Amino acid sequence: MPTRRNLFTETLAGFVADPASMDHHGSGVIVNFAAFTDASYGTAGSRVIPAGTVGELDATSGQFVPHTTGRPLLLVTDAVEGSRVAALSGYGAYTGGNVYADLLPAATQAKAAALAPHFYLQTYADVRGAS
Repeated sequence: MPTRRNLFTETLAGFVADPASMDHHGSGVIVNFAAFTDASYGTAGSRVIPAGTVGELDATSGQFVPHTTGRPLLLVTDAVEGSRVAALSGYGAYTGGNVYADLLPAATQAKAAALAPHFYLQTYADVRGAS
């Protein structure tokens, strides 16, 4: 009788420089989509928060909201408002690790100073084929 084997591969966001260095926040964060009001995220009911967006946990609700002064977290994957396939436990969030700063979303790059104490920021350089 043939055996069946499933192979699952974890896909990382492009901004992750060293997968082994990444620290995760618990089992996930619930995103407060209503707090992301910038037009770049879309309109109510169809917002998309891209992977690498910096946020923090709201002190009252405990939900992931845009970063102001709290401990910075980076979303692991895109968060899609109204998604029927997103886990009930929320979206993954990184609390620290080695990342390529220039591959993060522009809004996150602007907050590099807030990330620096918790994330090691480096510049991406593709050196394949370089002499």
